[in-house]
Amino acid sequence: FSNESIADYVSSIDMNGKRILSVAAGGDHAFECILSGAKSVDTFDLNYLQKHVIELKQQIIRNLSYADFMRFFFDKSCFFNREIIEPIWHKFSQELILYLSWYYAIGNAAARNMFVYGQSTCPSYDRGKISYIASPENYAKLAKILPNKINFIHSEIHNLVTKTDKEYDVILMSNIFDYVYDRLYEIDFAFIDCYDTLLNPLAEHNLSKKDGIICWHYLWRGFAASR
Repeated sequence: FSNESIADYVSSIDMNGKRILSVAAGGDHAFECILSGAKSVDTFDLNYLQKHVIELKQQIIRNLSYADFMRFFFDKSCFFNREIIEPIWHKFSQELILYLSWYYAIGNAAARNMFVYGQSTCPSYDRGKISYIASPENYAKLAKILPNKINFIHSEIHNLVTKTDKEYDVILMSNIFDYVYDRLYEIDFAFIDCYDTLLNPLAEHNLSKKDGIICWHYLWRGFAASR
């Protein structure tokens, strides 16, 4: 789950009817865009496991109640309790079934590390930062419009231009900039390199030439966008 104020910055962009390319992460960016009226959302991530996380959340949102979702992810007494998702197990892809079967088979061991937050065994969240868990009403609205499948592109961000020929109205990069350039460059050179090797190729190859936007980095008081 994102610890970023996705609801704040997504609401500042007109998502209605737009084609979106977003970092996959835990799916929260994609869900927020869909809830805000996006026409379509493709996701990308270097970590292939995020594909499983998104599908799992997707199927729970589409088929189970808000209460079940919150219990499964945020209630320490039944965190990741298989009984909660057993009624929709047959809806999962074979790939997700294999992963979850391995996950439950090894119990509270290595695989569970991807869901551990500090000393807690389940994630924390801020309802104000992610709209679809802010209320049962928002959750129900998303459940009605959430597609059965969200396209996932397994790629390092600089290679995206070789993985898709689609054109997007909005590209969301979250805080990838901080990890690509962390302590490797002086900030001025980092910005220049980011523009030359990442933003410009993406804009030329995958961004709509009519008012396309790349949200490429967060700032303390908002976000940075390139048109």
